[in-house]
Amino acid sequence: MKIKSIFTRSGTRTIDNQDVVVAFIHGGCSFSMVLDGCSQRSRSGEFANAFAGLFEIEVKKLKLKESSLKGIIECMFTIFQYVHKDLRMDFSAAAFSFMLVIEREGIGLVFHLGDCGLGRLNRSGNVTWVSKPHTLLKLPMRKLQKNPARHILNKSFKAKRYAAPEYFIMAFRPRALFIIASDGFWGDMSPCEQKRLLSSKHPVDSCSDDDLSFIVLENR
Repeated sequence: MKIKSIFTRSGTRTIDNQDVVVAFIHGGCSFSMVLDGCSQRSRSGEFANAFAGLFEIEVKKLKLKESSLKGIIECMFTIFQYVHKDLRMDFSAAAFSFMLVIEREGIGLVFHLGDCGLGRLNRSGNVTWVSKPHTLLKLPMRKLQKNPARHILNKSFKAKRYAAPEYFIMAFRPRALFIIASDGFWGDMSPCEQKRLLSSKHPVDSCSDDDLSFIVLENR
């Protein structure tokens, strides 16, 4: 999986950027993840950043080339639990959303909690969202856009209590484009605004006052 672009930018709701973007390759697998710290909970950005760092350290201890897809899935859940246990006392009130995509030989393992999104991106810059955010409102993502009630989540990665992420498996066609994004991108921006930002060679501004991050991926 090739990274086409990575973007992260702080909004005006918080002093610091609560989003974290991670991308690395290990054991024949590409790992791409966007994390979004909860702005209503203390030290959530720090929690997301600490999780991302420790997660990468633990993944790079694994011999993934020798593992089946089922084995990789089991390893990920073991790491999620281990990292949560290691960090929970330091960030007791914190929480974040995340979307993790692991690609190996055209097959994607997708793990998520909260309201980060995964979408298919066509060559014109239009996004078709394939994931479902964990919001109380049971609506498609296009109907959640610019709706303040979408911020009410029924699932997220909380330090106080471990919740296992949901996961699904999907196939990536050759040269297909995908985007992983925080809700500052898919929720605060209209499709036209998203398209304009994605097409900019040097994006510096957006119509979102929320922290905003995305990774654009192309399957080789």
